[in-house]
Amino acid sequence: MVRGPGSFEVPVGRERFNGKDASLHGAYRFQVRVTVGPNPGRTAAAGLSRIRFTGHFEQGIMSIPQIFAGRNTIHFKVRDAAALRGQVRVVYRYQTASGEKEHARTLRPAEFRDDVASYSFDAPGLLRCRSLSVAY
Repeated sequence: MVRGPGSFEVPVGRERFNGKDASLHGAYRFQVRVTVGPNPGRTAAAGLSRIRFTGHFEQGIMSIPQIFAGRNTIHFKVRDAAALRGQVRVVYRYQTASGEKEHARTLRPAEFRDDVASYSFDAPGLLRCRSLSVAY
């Protein structure tokens, strides 16, 4: 368990396991940004007391994120859309022959139906998806 301010690393690959048992192996990078707004009435340092992540991984070249050249339909699902207190920003960065392109979409809580917001976008000339960023 990690507590307190500052940066930290938690190994999840072979260095944590003995290599003979089931193990995660590869390069998995997560960036988490937590922002606490100013509050003149605050009497103690602000921070997190608990945070939880659930990661889903596929072992395929076209796994996460999977978008293709041409028309793409995105189905963005959350556990409980009624609990959203702000917008969700989804940004895909992808490579084309003419350079890197970006598609960004801001999802408002009202766009979710049965906890899913769906939309489409075009990615003409996509060669390779570089990243998917989700900010809430």
